[in-house]
Amino acid sequence: MYKKSLICFLLLTFIVTYLMGLIVFLNGGLEEQNALANAIMFIPAIIAIIIWVIFHNKHSFRAFFKFRLGSWKSWLIYPTLMTMLIALTYSITFLLSPSQFLNGQEIAEIMSNLPTYIDGYPLAINVLTPLLLNTVLGTVLILPLFIGEELGWRGYLYPVLFSSLSKKGLVIGGIIWGLWHLPVLLMGHNYPDTPLLGMFMITLFCISMGIILFYAYIKSGSIIIPSLMHGVIKQMSSTITDLFIDQDVHNPLVFGPTGLIGIIIFTFIAVFLYRKI
Repeated sequence: MYKKSLICFLLLTFIVTYLMGLIVFLNGGLEEQNALANAIMFIPAIIAIIIWVIFHNKHSFRAFFKFRLGSWKSWLIYPTLMTMLIALTYSITFLLSPSQFLNGQEIAEIMSNLPTYIDGYPLAINVLTPLLLNTVLGTVLILPLFIGEELGWRGYLYPVLFSSLSKKGLVIGGIIWGLWHLPVLLMGHNYPDTPLLGMFMITLFCISMGIILFYAYIKSGSIIIPSLMHGVIKQMSSTITDLFIDQDVHNPLVFGPTGLIGIIIFTFIAVFLYRKI
């Protein structure tokens, strides 16, 4: 039963994703079709729900996908740990290559043009305000987007692979998750100048991050928790990139969460958690 449903899930997810990616590409790419590109994130969840209805409806939706809030401790601990890992990634980036960041004057000018800017307050407050708002409030507001991915990957794919192949199934899951990103990568997402090499890098990232998110999923018993963590990665990283990174010199293959530095950090954590699963 699981083998048949898994094959159906993978075929439908990749066919629909790649077709939507082609539609985005033919209609102006990511900049022109950002809303449609974001809608791709819902595909894994939609397909997983269809698979549940057809193959696994003896289990309740809530039980099958662990669609529950989880404990308040899980809400606090796991997203906070992810925030710390992202902060560590950019801290090491700054230590190794300060030129990746804008200087203080440039950052101050950007801050002064934001609606969160408060005249007369220290720069540190004006920097932290948009960062915290986008990371915390932004993640909560667009949480359905991240549930859209996590319900399909951590809620369906990873448990099936884990039950069938044990721990090595988690590595395979990461490879699958990485390949799923191909359409947007070819259109310049994350690695605009090196999309093919970026495909290799994002797969390494997905292997390590997939293990981390799956660990949070099984320990918290809630699909909401890895969705929050996914949101923290996206929101915090994009905010730092937009506000503080010098795009003229930034090398995404090396720096940032999906660059070499981030992948090394997340791999260390993933190996540790892999042994505990």
